[in-house]
Amino acid sequence: MALVTNQQPIVAFPADVWEKAKSKEELVNWLNKYSQEAEISPILKMKDYLNIGKKEVLIEIQVYANEEILVLLPNTDIAADGKTIDEAKHNLLLDISDDYDYLVSRREVLGKELSAQLHLLEELLKDADN
Repeated sequence: MALVTNQQPIVAFPADVWEKAKSKEELVNWLNKYSQEAEISPILKMKDYLNIGKKEVLIEIQVYANEEILVLLPNTDIAADGKTIDEAKHNLLLDISDDYDYLVSRREVLGKELSAQLHLLEELLKDADN
C-alpha cells in the first residue's frame, strides 16, 4: 500500500519484510518484485447488461477496494472504468464504438484475434440504431 502526502510516497511494508530487510535497497527490491507479482483482486464481481440499441449485451462489473469500477465486455479485450457503474457503462459504450471504428479502418491487415473481435463487435452493433 502506498499513500502520498506532500507529494512524497509513504509505503507500508508487511512486518516480516520490514524485520528481515537489512537495507533500503532490499526494501526497494521487495517492493518492485511485489508490485510486479501482486494482482489486485476485485472485492465484488457481478453480471449486468449493457443496452446497445435494442440489444441487451452481457457484461461483467468488477468493483475494487480503492472504489475503482471496471466494466468488461466478455470475449474481448474491451474494458472501461468509471466512478460509478453508470459512468463505467457509458465509457464502455464509447470504447466499443472507438474500437469498432479502429478495427474497421484496418480490416485488411488484422490478425486472427482482432478479426474475431471485429466480427463480434459487428454482431453487437448490427441493427443497433433501429
